Amino acid sequence: MLFGCQNAPQQTSSEKETPTVESRDFRAELDNLIKESGLQVRNGDYYDIISFDTTYCQRFYDLWKEICESPYKNTPVCNDALAISVSTAFYKDEMLSGKRQSTPTQPQKKEWEVKIGCTKEYVLDAWGKPDHIATNESSVGKIEMLYYYNRQYIITIVDGWVEEMNHYE
Repeated sequence: MLFGCQNAPQQTSSEKETPTVESRDFRAELDNLIKESGLQVRNGDYYDIISFDTTYCQRFYDLWKEICESPYKNTPVCNDALAISVSTAFYKDEMLSGKRQSTPTQPQKKEWEVKIGCTKEYVLDAWGKPDHIATNESSVGKIEMLYYYNRQYIITIVDGWVEEMNHYE
């Protein structure tokens, strides 16, 4: 007997409740869509897109519409979804029209080549905020590990300088 419910009828999978709008984690859905699309922005600004897969434009828009029709309208996640939806649409239009090849906010790729010897600031400007940072102090100084999951790189920074880059699959 489990919590006095030994004879309680079991729900079948078809009887289980579907998640309501209130129970959805829109922030997690938005974060997952950002990772899937490879969306990269400069300095955390959704209006300053460096790159992303333009086939995701409609999905960003659809998620924003769902959030607007929920109790989460006018919340930070709704505002972020709107900013991403608008800016990705502009980005896609600029790419299709040929206007977006190299602009001040999107330098040519070779200018942003991250390699050993670069500064941490350069890496952050080039690739944006990492997905995770691990920090440690050692006899050689402050060591930081920057994890970029979408790029599949772990970058080791020692005293502000890139000392090692590891690509994984």
